[in-house]
Amino acid sequence: MNPEENYLQVLFSYFPYPIIDSISFIFSLCLLIIEIKKIDATLKVSSLNFPRFLYKKKLRKLANYEIIFSILIVLIQIFKSDVFTYLLFFVLCYTYFRILNRNLERSFFMNIFHTKIEHFAKFTFYLLCLGNYCLNLVLYKINNK
Repeated sequence: MNPEENYLQVLFSYFPYPIIDSISFIFSLCLLIIEIKKIDATLKVSSLNFPRFLYKKKLRKLANYEIIFSILIVLIQIFKSDVFTYLLFFVLCYTYFRILNRNLERSFFMNIFHTKIEHFAKFTFYLLCLGNYCLNLVLYKINNK
């Protein structure tokens, strides 16, 4: 073993890619479910007389779960060159920024329309990630017959 070689990469190379993609698929599915719950909460608050503090509390809790699953996917996929991993990292940073920045949160509640657009964009992105990991699993099965 060369001294320059990354020990973590060597250790991680013992896990085959289908296992990595299967775990990423499950975590992406969790992210998709979280985003659906956020869309549901946003639609409730915009159409019904839903208390804003409950909405804010629910969104903060869901965003924390979203960050956890995003970190897990990024850590799992870090040794595999996949464009969705890098894009997911930026979505993760944006979500974390939204949680920490209180001024942005105030304007967030003033304009529900932008919130709906944001949730739809993230939902579409998570759906693409899910499809990507599913496609990787199918291609692995086809190539290893």
